Amino acid sequence: MKPATIQATEKKLYPNKQKASLFNFIIYTHEERRVPYFRDLVDTVIEKFPCRIIFIKGNTFEGEDEFHTEVTLKVTGSIACDHIEIHAGGKHLEQVPYYILPHLEPDLPIYLLWGQDPTSENEVLPRLMEYADRLIFDSECTAKLQEFSKNIIKNVQSFPCQVLDMNWARIAGWRNVIANGLDSPERIDQLCHAKEVTITYNDYQTEAFQHNQTQADYLQAWLATRLGWKLKSVSHGTKTMLHYMTKGKDLTVRLVPTDIRSFSPGSITKFTVSTHDEHHFEFERHEEHPRQVLVNISSKDKCWIPFSLPLMTQSKGSAFIQELLYAHPSGHYLEMLEIISNENL
Repeated sequence: MKPATIQATEKKLYPNKQKASLFNFIIYTHEERRVPYFRDLVDTVIEKFPCRIIFIKGNTFEGEDEFHTEVTLKVTGSIACDHIEIHAGGKHLEQVPYYILPHLEPDLPIYLLWGQDPTSENEVLPRLMEYADRLIFDSECTAKLQEFSKNIIKNVQSFPCQVLDMNWARIAGWRNVIANGLDSPERIDQLCHAKEVTITYNDYQTEAFQHNQTQADYLQAWLATRLGWKLKSVSHGTKTMLHYMTKGKDLTVRLVPTDIRSFSPGSITKFTVSTHDEHHFEFERHEEHPRQVLVNISSKDKCWIPFSLPLMTQSKGSAFIQELLYAHPSGHYLEMLEIISNENL
């Protein structure tokens, strides 16, 4: 379908449905393995937030000039949302920003979900960012997290819009759980005197998720920035071990893989802390009730009553989508990347 015929086709799709759009949602990927994941994400978005969807599948193979479009209807109840899909390659790929411009809903925010590394693309992304209010990207796209972190830090100030990393959004629930579970000056001081920290993450791999350690790495680096841990060295093997100094004493952080098919790939399953003065904190996600975290706290002479905390933000669901679209960008994110960028010490 030619670009000029898209609007005419859209009008034929709404005989009995109420059309609604809160914003424009542009998705781009050239990795076929991630297309089903992004399609599912779109379905989750429109359940709560009707929007105009422009889904771009790029073909980056040289010499393959390709351009075709498909207009369909995404329906939730009585609400209908435009879904424009564009397949583009070769000379047409760099023209995509100009093709989609007439089909953006005027006076509505534009959210751009970029399914690739935003620091390594200089044809399509810069032009799309000129329109966007928010750039959403997924650090799942990279196997070299340290290099990725350095590049984001270097380039983020030049981005003309807000930025949000999907893995940062995925650990928002765990950041809140830890903050709420250790919500007193006494508990924070005990955490500052940690001796061992273990973060267990789900290493079940799928086509869409193949770099599953990232969320665990993000969580430990965020803790390091909040508690003043100083990174000394990193060792890699079946388990990644990070060696810090805190309050003049050694701290070891272990990132431990597990395989739980009922949890999302890469998600945190357990967080434990042992301190130099023999306090022990355990936060474990309930396998049968994955939106709850059971908290156990003990010392050498006392055991507190266990309690549960809600895990609000995961890799799907309305809390995660709200984090992606509306969470205010945090300076904690860049501070966390500073830690990770030095993990190849």
